[in-house]
Amino acid sequence: MLFERLPEDKEKEVIERIARKIVSYGLEVPAVLFLELHKPLANIVGHSLLFAFPFLAPFLGVNALHEAGAILSTGEGIEALIRRIEELAAEKSSGNKSGAN
Repeated sequence: MLFERLPEDKEKEVIERIARKIVSYGLEVPAVLFLELHKPLANIVGHSLLFAFPFLAPFLGVNALHEAGAILSTGEGIEALIRRIEELAAEKSSGNKSGAN
């Protein structure tokens, strides 16, 4: 594996940051759909970031890409990201419902 697993606390921090960014843009449904469809190909998805590294690094940063690659290169990482996106989306929608009354 080209990407090393992150320490558990760092992994949770990265998942939280990615999930919050996705939910803040309102992209929960497409993100979860994309992640679910590509979960069986987790190793390939994570390593495709390695191919795109030179193109994305100036925009997103080397550390952010490395951390995202470590999360997306395992099925467990993808599943944890999906769960957190769904949790945040549920919190967001329940907040909108209580605020609308």
